[in-house]
Formats: sequence, structure tokens, C-alpha cells
Amino acid sequence: MNTNDRNQALIPGQDPSVFGPEPNREWLYPDAALMRQIFADNTPLLKSIVFQTETKCVFRGAMGEPLVNGRRTCMVRLEVYNEQQPSTPYLVAAMQEIAESCIPDLVPEIYQVGRATDEKGREVQYQVMEFVSGIPLGDAWGKMSNENKRDVVGTIIKVVSALQAMEISDCKVQKSLQIFLGQEGSEILARTVLGGPSTGLLSDGHYLLPAIARMFQLNSSFCNFVSVYKGLWIDVRGTGPIRVYDADMEIWPKEAVFGIDLLPQNIMVRPIDRPNGQKIYELSGFVDWGHAGFYPPSYQLSMQYIHHQNLPDERLRGSFHLLLIKGLAKLGRISPSQEALTQAILHLSEAREEMLKAEKKKNSGKS
Repeated sequence: MNTNDRNQALIPGQDPSVFGPEPNREWLYPDAALMRQIFADNTPLLKSIVFQTETKCVFRGAMGEPLVNGRRTCMVRLEVYNEQQPSTPYLVAAMQEIAESCIPDLVPEIYQVGRATDEKGREVQYQVMEFVSGIPLGDAWGKMSNENKRDVVGTIIKVVSALQAMEISDCKVQKSLQIFLGQEGSEILARTVLGGPSTGLLSDGHYLLPAIARMFQLNSSFCNFVSVYKGLWIDVRGTGPIRVYDADMEIWPKEAVFGIDLLPQNIMVRPIDRPNGQKIYELSGFVDWGHAGFYPPSYQLSMQYIHHQNLPDERLRGSFHLLLIKGLAKLGRISPSQEALTQAILHLSEAREEMLKAEKKKNSGKS
């Protein structure tokens, strides 16, 4: 992306600095207030939204003046501040640092981490990082041949396999976490056995499911956790209860390995022109590390299944999802304790769906 992209047509009424589809301004958006606080006088001339929700936004920026590394392009990750997890941007940065030691060509370098306030008065955590060339895999998928799709997913599986070789107790992992967590890092790490930015760092496997429930923003009217003899009772409205045993939860930290977010909008691919005139795509990087962390492999499988069920594009829900899940499943046998984790996560996901349906019904009744 460069300033010549200005010549492409803008939507009437669109912010002239926004290139591409007009973003949802009701969601988190790189408004002028945020840009001034993050970049001072060197605000992006152009912004291209890669990913956007109510509380998160990832965009590319083309700068008027060079950044500290001499480049004029960058990626920026924005997320509404969560007071329950104040260290989130630093944990995300730590996840990137950890992954960079294993897959250096696919992880953007971090330039800046901090907090700012948007025009709505919300505190927003931000990361400014190296520009990742290419387009989101979701945008390229329909243009790729079947062979190209298999090759790209095969490369992704190799990346996941390499990352899964790292555990939270590894020296290089502990060093990266210590750097980004600051003065309180030693105390936090002394009791951490699994987790990441989206769940927080956890000192016991028993805390994982409640942390996932918080991540799903479940309230007590739809999901209750009750401690019972030798386990945990999860009661979900509409689907009934399930029981998770202490013996399984105690094993989860021992099975925790490094995993990343494999949603299509998080995976960047770049076009390559072959001598025969054929265009293919190859993996160029990952742009959002907010859901990376140390969990049992079945956690990643479960989250991929949940996320891909909600993909709007049927092609991605079909071929990409199936290729990815098939490849991930080949990386290793899922233990009985991990199967218990999968069942519990899917149960929590059902609770979330019930909650969203109830909220939608309630809101439609008000209109």
C-alpha cells in the first residue's frame, strides 16, 4: 500500500485517509484522536482496515514520514482496554517475541506498545508493528487453485507444529515474558502454568474453563460453575450440565504448548507470479497475536471449530476449515483429558449462542 493508492475510488462521504471498504464507525475505529496520540505529527496518510469488531481493529498505515526503522508502512492493532486484563498489550507483544524466535520471517517486529483514548472516551490499547505484505487469506481463498490451497494450509500446519515444540517453562519463553511483563513479571511467572492474552496467565488448570467463559462474555444466568467432589459442574441453560474432573484439569498444564489464532483474516498471503503466467499465493505472516498462548492442543482445535462455524463465507467454512482441522489433527493424538477440554469448550460455546439468541430476541422486542 502506498500513496498512489489514493487514485483508487473512495466511497462518497468516506474518510479520505481510509483506503478500501468503509469501516464500521460504530465499532472500534482508528479515529483522529487515536492517531494523534499514537503517531503525534506523523499520522498515517492512508489506512486500510484488515480486521474490525466492536472492540478490536487491525489496520495498515502508510506514513507521510519514515518510521524509526526508515519504513513508511506499518500495521497497528487496537483493542478496547479491559481492566480485568491490564497487561494484555504487553502479553500480546510477548507472544510475538516468543513466536519470532521460532518463525522469524512470519512474525512482525513490534515498534511501540501503549494506551490512548479514542473520540468516544474509551481507553484503547495499541501496538504498532512491522508491515506484513499481502492480503488476508480469506480474501485470496476464492482465487486460489486447489493445489495452492493445500500448499498454503500445509505450510500453516508446519508452522503450528514448530510452535508446539515450545512450552511455557522454556528459558527463551520465560525471558520474553519477563521483559514485557516488567517488574511484576517474576512473581506472575512463578505461578503461571498456562494461558495467554485472551484468558490471562493462569496458575492452575482449574482456572482455564472459567477464563474461557469470561472470554466468551458469559453471564451467570446462562452458565454456572459449581465445585463438586473431584471436579467441576458446568450448568448451561438450555443444554444442561456436564462434569469435568479434577484429574483432567490437573493434566492440562502439563500438555500446554504454544498455539496461535488461525482465523483467515489473521493469516496474510502474498501473490507470486510464476514464469508460466500462473499466479499463486504464499504465506507471508500473521497479524494478530491476541489469541496466542500456551494451551493443550485440543484448545486450539476447539477454538478453530467454533470460530469457523461463524465464518460468513461458505467456501472458508468448507474447504479451508476442513483442510486445517484435518492437518491439525495429524500433529498428535488427543488425550482423554484434552477430549474432556474440547467437550467443555463446545458446551460453553453453546451457552454463548443461547445468550446471543436471547439478547437478539430481547432487542427485537424493544424495537
